[in-house]
Amino acid sequence: MRNFENGILEALRKEGVDAEQVTVTKNGVPCKGFRIITGDGQVSPVVYYSEEETINEFVARVHRIMAEKLPEIPTQKMTDWMYVKDNIFLSLAKRGTEEVVKKPYLNLDLQIRLRLDLGPDQTGTIRVTEKLIEATGVSEEDFWKAAEKNTASAAFICNMAELLGMYADSDDTLYVATTHLPGGASVLYLTDLFRQYCEEQGEDMCYILPSSTEEVIVIAGSKLGDDMEVSDLAYIVNEINTAQVDPILQLEPVVYQYKVSSHEIKMICRAEVL
Repeated sequence: MRNFENGILEALRKEGVDAEQVTVTKNGVPCKGFRIITGDGQVSPVVYYSEEETINEFVARVHRIMAEKLPEIPTQKMTDWMYVKDNIFLSLAKRGTEEVVKKPYLNLDLQIRLRLDLGPDQTGTIRVTEKLIEATGVSEEDFWKAAEKNTASAAFICNMAELLGMYADSDDTLYVATTHLPGGASVLYLTDLFRQYCEEQGEDMCYILPSSTEEVIVIAGSKLGDDMEVSDLAYIVNEINTAQVDPILQLEPVVYQYKVSSHEIKMICRAEVL
């Protein structure tokens, strides 16, 4: 791997491309790539690689990316609280050591992300750091309040069939909880959303399965069949992760439970993964 990385760096420099090798942790998954050094005010893209492509193929891909018009980072907006307060939201990730603003929640890290307008039809997000908060001149508490408010206003639960544009039978078991924002699994923090769901369904509790960082599956408590245990649900999450979900988008194969009586979400089961 080291020879491969050195070969890429040498090839890029021969092509006049200034780059540096970086490892970016995304949801607990280390992703290796090269940051392409660009001019001031422009996004410095990180191009990730795998050993499945040759050095020449990777360099050609870098040139294709650089040939596109790179968006400019709206640095002034990033420190303007009037902009920031309307564009921050909550996200959940596996526990990590990244130096970002976060709180432990259940078995996860609750973080704050900032949505950036990068030009026509282009948006991006960054994780909020203490440095960014200091630059806005407001408190961290204000950040958390605004992020929760924005997340709650974008959250919803709907029948899975409805989400897929199919006919939804009133007796369908599976519902999806997410938001209109990236990282929709942040709804796991919104207990009021699940109380509303339970009240509408006439249930006193529900199970919540983290299908990815983008959404969670909700199952009414009474819908768990007689031939299924809660532990089976955790293994279903693990099977979905293994077969269908990009590792960067995976959350742990666990089952959460919301109870109306306690108005609280708890982790109640975890799949033992070898």
